[in-house]
Amino acid sequence: MVSRGDNLVFFVFTVAAGTLAIYNSFETLFLIFATFKRYNSPYFMSLVVCAVGIFLFAVGFLDLFFEVYDPSSTIWRPLIVLTIGWYGMVTGFALVMYSRLSLLNIPEHIVRLVRMFIIYNIIFSHFPTTVLTFGANIVGTYPWVEGYRIMEKIQMTCFAIQEVSLGLLYLKYIRQSRLSEKIGAMLVRKTSRVNITVLFLDISMLILEYIDLYSYQIMLKVVVYSIKLKLEFYILSILTRALENTQGHMASLYSPSVGSKDDTSWPWYSFLFCWTNNPEGSEPESKIQLSEVGTKPVTVQESI
Repeated sequence: MVSRGDNLVFFVFTVAAGTLAIYNSFETLFLIFATFKRYNSPYFMSLVVCAVGIFLFAVGFLDLFFEVYDPSSTIWRPLIVLTIGWYGMVTGFALVMYSRLSLLNIPEHIVRLVRMFIIYNIIFSHFPTTVLTFGANIVGTYPWVEGYRIMEKIQMTCFAIQEVSLGLLYLKYIRQSRLSEKIGAMLVRKTSRVNITVLFLDISMLILEYIDLYSYQIMLKVVVYSIKLKLEFYILSILTRALENTQGHMASLYSPSVGSKDDTSWPWYSFLFCWTNNPEGSEPESKIQLSEVGTKPVTVQESI
């Protein structure tokens, strides 16, 4: 349940964090559409979903915190907006990280386990938390509030494990894949540092949750996700610049081109059912040219 807080520090922190997150979401959306030439890939779509989710979550919570909604009518509006935003922000970012894994030579059974864990968190972390969020804010009785408090810690832990696992998989297999030979050890180190930063941010949010600084954690969360999404552009920029002169195309971050007769041309089909048809342990087959991404990569300054 959201606690408004009465001190000036919390008020300033909430406004500053919300403003920064909204700015980052708009900037990221601009960079997404300025960088990508084609919009039919799961990587592109998950980036958009995450950026829009960040905006909706920040706006919804600020609406709830400042009671911009009409108190005499309903509290449903901010709750619905921030809940939709939370789904897009958290699971959208997981899908961004999941899509990037297809650059690496990861065994199919591991990719399948990651996919199942993401689906598990949608069902057993998102859905129960949604019910308890509405109950705690609308009904407001002790069972609802206490249930939400407990479930909040559980879902934060599950989502942290999910993102830490995705980050660790990338760190492990980026050094083992043929990609490391193409982009060089220095670029591998750069992308690894970004992933380590993301891991640190995830752990920081989890610590705030467990020491019961929920009011600060909730807005820090949206800022952290906006920063992590911008770091994704930094990684994309590194890989694009490194591969465009040596390979001529990127590995399969994307689904087949629009117009393909393959059923997997629908972007989310490959996520839910068959991410790849390659034999276990084989190198992913490239399905899209580098021209899918804009010819002008995002610079470090634009990304951070």
